[in-house]
Amino acid sequence: MLFQIILIGLLIGANLFFFTYLITKKNKLVYLSPLVTFLSIPLFLAYGLYVVRGWEGMTFLFISLGILIVSVIGTVLLSFRSRKSIPNNVKKLEKVGVFLLPFLLVSSLLLITYLDKEYWVLEKGVSVASSESYYKTSDLIEGNKQVYIKLSEEYIGKEINIEDVKQG
Repeated sequence: MLFQIILIGLLIGANLFFFTYLITKKNKLVYLSPLVTFLSIPLFLAYGLYVVRGWEGMTFLFISLGILIVSVIGTVLLSFRSRKSIPNNVKKLEKVGVFLLPFLLVSSLLLITYLDKEYWVLEKGVSVASSESYYKTSDLIEGNKQVYIKLSEEYIGKEINIEDVKQG
């Protein structure tokens, strides 16, 4: 899951860097591309720290890490090009990038959302078997539902798989 969050940061950073590069290339101010990308990091950190807060806010730290990686790599790559060698016209690769980078960002967000499990296994354990099987639900601090399952003696030594939990 951590790699997915950093990947989203890389894609956000690549989009920001690429579109800033296209805008600043006309004025030959391409050094602003990694700078703008780098200066977006405190915005993501502040949002995670002051708006989202808590453990969920740590996600924005890892998104910022991905943006930082893009900013550093962009700075290194731009340093190899001299200021005079940057053409003003838009190349075919840049035209493809205008559509490809946002598509990759949106599709990866949709894929991560689609493949995400809507549950966590908080604790596996062994307890004394009871005469009846039951379950109960409760709310966790994060707003998610928790399902507690107690099984009767007929399930001793058997492994169970819970495939779906329907709330309602």
